[in-house]
Amino acid sequence: MSTNVIMPYPSNQCHQKQVVLALVLLCFNHFLILSDAAWLNKKKTKEEVKANTAAVEAEEVLNVTEQFTALVDWVQSNGGRVDPRVAMGSMATKPTATSDSTTRDDICRGIVAAEDIEAGTELFFCPWSLVIGTIGNTHNAAPNGQCETLNLYSEQVRAGKDSFYYPYLSMDDSLGTRIPTLWQKVALAELQGLLPAAMTTSLTDWYSETCVGGVPFDEVDAAGRQSLLAAISRSAGMRFLPIFDLMNHNHEKMNIRSEASVEGNTVYAAVDIPQGFGIYNSYRSGNGASAEVFRRYGFIESDPQQWMWTDATTQRQE
Repeated sequence: MSTNVIMPYPSNQCHQKQVVLALVLLCFNHFLILSDAAWLNKKKTKEEVKANTAAVEAEEVLNVTEQFTALVDWVQSNGGRVDPRVAMGSMATKPTATSDSTTRDDICRGIVAAEDIEAGTELFFCPWSLVIGTIGNTHNAAPNGQCETLNLYSEQVRAGKDSFYYPYLSMDDSLGTRIPTLWQKVALAELQGLLPAAMTTSLTDWYSETCVGGVPFDEVDAAGRQSLLAAISRSAGMRFLPIFDLMNHNHEKMNIRSEASVEGNTVYAAVDIPQGFGIYNSYRSGNGASAEVFRRYGFIESDPQQWMWTDATTQRQE
């Protein structure tokens, strides 16, 4: 009995192995090339990274400076006044920050003294006609309340460059804000019940229910969301005052006083303000303490701080 045995073809088998080996080598070489390219990209020097960052920041500063110049021109051409020594600048938010350790998150924009300013100097005057949230040339608030003001603000945002208020609105970066109203639940959980955990959605819920017919805040268009966020972070009693709302907060270093009159709102230097120093306001209002500042704006004040709480035993506010 004979048995047929099928023998492999050695030549074909070797050829197949050679093809597979060639493909493996080709893929490996391609991987090495990509790896080398990635390695070269990562091997940027610290100086190159700094140079790129500086270039981006310089462009941003130029844009903000141009926007501020346009804002000042608009205010002055419509009956307002701005001292030429009031300028747009940037300040470190950490007093110990150095040029090597400072990041972009450690820098905030705000108005500064371009030259020495003497106490008593009128820094700027804004007529009521330029303020969103008042009636015409008066200081009277909108008759139908807060929703009317927010709706007007959002309408002007939607109008873009066609809006009379465009030079003012162009400097509103409220959509990029990081106030607690926009914090995620996982972040709020880290506070373990402390403010502002229990109150973050109260304003967005109010806006949705009262001003936009129940539409959830996340589904409101960008202009609508911007109006509320600007009201939370920038407005003074639901009035939007150009230039005034560009002052940063520092309760300890507050160096201005503000006076409202029939004509408009005037801000004066309360003390001598040296060149390069920030022009500061205080965001505290009434009995507002550091906890309220944290709840509304999302940052911890520099010292001195004032914290208030209700004693669990006596139920007395301390």
